[in-house]
Amino acid sequence: MGLNLKEIVYYSTVLTIIGISFIYYAPCNHILYNSDHAIHVLMSKNIEFPRDFYYWGQNRLGSFFPMVSFVFGKIFKFHLLYINSFVLYLFLFTSFVFLSKQLNNYFFKIALCTLIFFPIGEYRALVLIGHPYFSQLLSAVFFVYFLHKLKEYLVNHSIFNKSVFLVAVLFSMLSFIFYFIGVWISEFNLVFILIPLFYLIFDKSLQNILIKNIKNSWFIFYTLTTTIIFFLGLLLIKTIKEYSNDDHVYDNPFINKFDDLYLNIEFFLAKLKGTLLFKDDSLTESLFYWSTIFFTILVILLKTQKLKNSKTTFINANLQNALFLVVIFSSIALFFSTWNLRSEFSPRYFTLTYVIYYFALFLSLDYCALNKILKLLIGVIVIYFATSYSYIHYFTNNGPSVFKLYSDFKKLPKGTLIGDYWDVYKISSVAIDNLEPLPYDHMTVRNWKWKNELLNNERFYLLDNEFPIPGGIKDTIFQFGLFFKATGNSYNCNNIKVLEYKKLFPTVSTKYKIKASNGNYLSVDKSSFLVSAIEPNSNNADLFELILFPEGKYAIKSDFGYLVVNEGENEKIYANSNHIWSLELFNLVLSEKNGVNIKSFKGKFVCADLGLENLLIANRDKPLDWENFIFEK
Repeated sequence: MGLNLKEIVYYSTVLTIIGISFIYYAPCNHILYNSDHAIHVLMSKNIEFPRDFYYWGQNRLGSFFPMVSFVFGKIFKFHLLYINSFVLYLFLFTSFVFLSKQLNNYFFKIALCTLIFFPIGEYRALVLIGHPYFSQLLSAVFFVYFLHKLKEYLVNHSIFNKSVFLVAVLFSMLSFIFYFIGVWISEFNLVFILIPLFYLIFDKSLQNILIKNIKNSWFIFYTLTTTIIFFLGLLLIKTIKEYSNDDHVYDNPFINKFDDLYLNIEFFLAKLKGTLLFKDDSLTESLFYWSTIFFTILVILLKTQKLKNSKTTFINANLQNALFLVVIFSSIALFFSTWNLRSEFSPRYFTLTYVIYYFALFLSLDYCALNKILKLLIGVIVIYFATSYSYIHYFTNNGPSVFKLYSDFKKLPKGTLIGDYWDVYKISSVAIDNLEPLPYDHMTVRNWKWKNELLNNERFYLLDNEFPIPGGIKDTIFQFGLFFKATGNSYNCNNIKVLEYKKLFPTVSTKYKIKASNGNYLSVDKSSFLVSAIEPNSNNADLFELILFPEGKYAIKSDFGYLVVNEGENEKIYANSNHIWSLELFNLVLSEKNGVNIKSFKGKFVCADLGLENLLIANRDKPLDWENFIFEK
């Protein structure tokens, strides 16, 4: 049977919305595409476990999306940025299709489509691949879908036997799989367990099934099986998380101080005031929130009126009420989250709630005895606000795509790109086959655990732009415990100057002879273990090994032990610690003479003191010229 005119118009409108959205919002085209998003593209190049269970360098944001992109990238030989863009829209489109099937009114369907593909305000995070919301939405949609399939099947097959047991376990397994995929992506998705709990408490048909089968052996077996599977899922998530580093900031998700709570309330009220009193920049966004308040009041009035005219309870076991429950609990949890506090109450964290809430509103309005003209008006209002916001802020202000900005970098010979975080990952996601990223700031190196692989490349490129490496561009630089020397080759990539460097020493793990400014090499006294600059002959100089720690500081180790600073008056330096937990960590700062200033844990610079027979001491407040050290292979 062919499509009627109404369906043709509907499908054409949806495809037009998605097509326009892809042109402006897809990662390969979006003006807001940055390094946070680019990391997902780089991850999809080569997935390795356990390294890539989570977003690089984190113990959160499970890597479901880059895993799917990786599979598509192996099948279809397109640039991975295009692959990621396609998979993003595949996730969003699939979620929309399943949600829209629950709606009857075509204007509500189109309104939902615009809210997803033309997100308003900070909810634009829904279409940004550096955020988990689109993946969370997909997993939640499939979880609820298979949950409803299970519910429908059990209602129609109320007495348990072997065949009912097998089908029920199958649907339960499928719902659990997507539930735990969602939890792996973000612990926020734990809140969706409220939906089956809601049905168990308020759905009389499920309660009748429970009563009928309370002594049924197949039902008991099913209950035990699904309970075990559920807890095994939780254990799996916990096990996966143990492969990642702890995060003292994000591992404490909720506010636990009254002062912080008070501050978060102030942030919320300021945001509310700015939005509802039209003090923020976007008039369209403010009007959208006012319309949301109006629609909410309308739904409450309609439900109250329905309650008065019928014998049904206010809490019905239907999907929209279950979703409203999820919205309420998730909003409370997000209000008390430390993430929101650090962002001064950002609506971005409510992105998934935004989609769920409007879907629940449309469901409620769709099944209420509401005038068709009023339903049309509501749909048109939402469509207008969503399209207007996108038109004003993006359709008319879209800049060049990331490919146009960095296409020349694909011509560089294979090597490692060193520069600012916001540059190197984004550029490398375009030049993905020939460049590997390594930010100069250790705090922003997402791929820190395998940096040695990147430092074993033959060529190194430094960006000579407005964000140069600390200390500036020089003929010789010290970075990541290695010395790099300019080769003299330079490139102009999209009007960005790129300088080529090579390592002075061939391997990452090296031992050095250290020469002080007096021309002597550092040596360790065999009896006192004091370190001094008294050895004139390089052949007799002691060797020192640099051990880099994640915080960007170094332990310096001789054959006699780790270097530590004496707590005494002169703060002499000894090489007498054999325990890594009691070592001294030093900062190495490239000096003006292409050497290094060594800075102690207390912030004092090390020097070879002439008055103390060239003993090394750490008591200088400023790095003077004669405190310069040269590291030699």
